[in-house]
Amino acid sequence: MVTVTVNVSEAKELLAADKGGTSDPYCVAELVDAASGKPLKKPRKIKTKSVKKTLAPFWHDGAATWEGIAEDVGMLALKVTIFDADAMSSETLGGVTVPLSAGDVEKWVPLETAGKMKDGTVSGSVMVAIRIMMPDQGGSKSE
Repeated sequence: MVTVTVNVSEAKELLAADKGGTSDPYCVAELVDAASGKPLKKPRKIKTKSVKKTLAPFWHDGAATWEGIAEDVGMLALKVTIFDADAMSSETLGGVTVPLSAGDVEKWVPLETAGKMKDGTVSGSVMVAIRIMMPDQGGSKSE
């Protein structure tokens, strides 16, 4: 079984979805099958709180550690989608899928068109950190 730690800590240069020239961004991050984009049978997902009136949010609740992952990590990806929170609905601001086959990652990733967005309407990037911990190969188990 594998343990995956993720942290989606901030974004920058996001689209302004609100009239005041800002957005109220929040982030959803989940492990998905890299080929199909479908969530795992046992969901591994986090959702941050929205940060009001900004195009460069910092999320203090964007970290998670998922243990006991039985799937082949090389076939999984972290799907990150950023939304603008509104009273009645949420508008997609962009998203990105980072394959876990890349190993440990900590970098700014440019956002791409996601969901019902029109092509070419996305801007900004998101800071993504992924750490993959494999079970010990050999060694002694503590009783």
